Amino acid sequence: MHHDPLFCPLRLGQLHLSNRIVMPPMTRSRASQPGDVANAMMATYYAQRAGAGLIIGEGTQIDPLGKGYAWTPGIHSAEQVAGWKQVTAAVHAKGGIMFAQLWHVGRVTHPDNIGGAQPISSSAIKAEGVKVFVDNGSDAPGFVETVTPRAMTQADIDAVVGEGVCRQRQRRPRFCGDSHSPCHDPGRHRRRGGPVPPGRPQCHGGRL
Repeated sequence: MHHDPLFCPLRLGQLHLSNRIVMPPMTRSRASQPGDVANAMMATYYAQRAGAGLIIGEGTQIDPLGKGYAWTPGIHSAEQVAGWKQVTAAVHAKGGIMFAQLWHVGRVTHPDNIGGAQPISSSAIKAEGVKVFVDNGSDAPGFVETVTPRAMTQADIDAVVGEGVCRQRQRRPRFCGDSHSPCHDPGRHRRRGGPVPPGRPQCHGGRL
C-alpha cells in the first residue's frame, strides 16, 4: 500500500507531528480592540486547522513599537497573554501543535499604529513604495505610506532583543515553540532590489 510522505508522522525535536503539513504564519488583523488581544474568533480559526502537523501563528508583536498593521495581536501585556491562552487551549484540545510567530516590523509601520511614536529601524531610511494598514480612531481605516524611521541606538537594540528573549522564555500562553521574524530587515530589502543602508557605527553594521 502506498503511503504519501506528506501524511506520515515527523519528529521535530521533542515534538511528534502527526503529519508533515505546516500552516505558515498569515496576518489576519482580527485582534480585539483596544489592546490588540487574541480572541475567541481567533481560537476558533486556529482550532479548525489543528489537523495540520504544525501551525505557525500569525505575526505577533513583542512590544508596542513592533506593531506594523492595525488590529494585529500582541504578546507583551497580561491581557494579550490571556487571549493567546484561549487560542492555544483550543488548538491543543483538538490535538494540534502551535508555534508563536514573534515579530518586530521595524520601519514598516506608521505612527498611527504605534501611539504616535516614530518607527525605529537599523538606519534612518524610509521603506519607499511601501504602505501599511492603519486605524487611528478618527479617519477611516486604510493604507498609508510609511515614514522615515529613527535609527536605533544601542539601547534600542538591547531593548528589542531583550523583549524577544523575554517573550520566548515566558511561553505563558503555552505555545509549543517560537518562530522569530525580524521583519523588513535591510538584508531582506536588499534581496528585493532596495538600497543597502549605510554601515552602522556599532558592531551591527557592515557589508552584505
